[in-house]
Amino acid sequence: MLEHMTHGPRVIAATVNRSTFERLRAEGAQVILMPSGTRIPQLQHAIGRACVEGLVQRGDVLVCLIGERPGAEADTLFVHQVNGLEGQPLAGLDRVAENVIELSIKMAREGMDGKPVGTSFTIGDAGKVMRLSAQIGINPFKSYRISVLDRKSWYPIRRYALACEGTFVVRSNGLIVGADRYLKADHVRVSLPSGLGTRHRAIARITKVTRAVGVVVSESDRQVRVFREGKLIATIDPLGKLWAEVA
Repeated sequence: MLEHMTHGPRVIAATVNRSTFERLRAEGAQVILMPSGTRIPQLQHAIGRACVEGLVQRGDVLVCLIGERPGAEADTLFVHQVNGLEGQPLAGLDRVAENVIELSIKMAREGMDGKPVGTSFTIGDAGKVMRLSAQIGINPFKSYRISVLDRKSWYPIRRYALACEGTFVVRSNGLIVGADRYLKADHVRVSLPSGLGTRHRAIARITKVTRAVGVVVSESDRQVRVFREGKLIATIDPLGKLWAEVA
């Protein structure tokens, strides 16, 4: 479900069920038919279709409630400000970035060993990110082909994230080439909403000087934030609270 909030809230429904789509449309509702799949691509499609069909426009704020599967109770709140790029894949996110976001949502919601997890990822342009970063501790993934596209690998990633302070560096093919990396782009100036800390600022800076997409899991408020070109492009609330920061 997309909720448009520029001139007061109104609801745009999104469904994978064609009969539901036809029924709602016949009743005069604003509704989008989505393809089957996981929720991040579905969300991208729904926002993109809302833009293409003129249901929303640049600058509008969308509050999206989504569940893990069709018919499931909504468990994640996603806030997005329409930026005019949605006719393309949402902010250029690909399958690797989608998997990192899904992993980050899981980490933010469940934590690890009963503790909240704070961590960050860069996706893509890994060679340049590695040159602009330094190793903090041990990189346990150095000699292994660990991919974020393999959900069986998510557990060791989550466990290591609990112990390290630095960033995971992910290639465009999904392989992790660096872990616990200190990002060295302190000279880069970025403008971020107040309240975001060092980890968010470091990711914003590295995405401004590389082609990487950045994802941050906040240990304090357990929000997942997505960055590109030095800017915060999306904030996801995995706990389904009734508020979220507008990107």
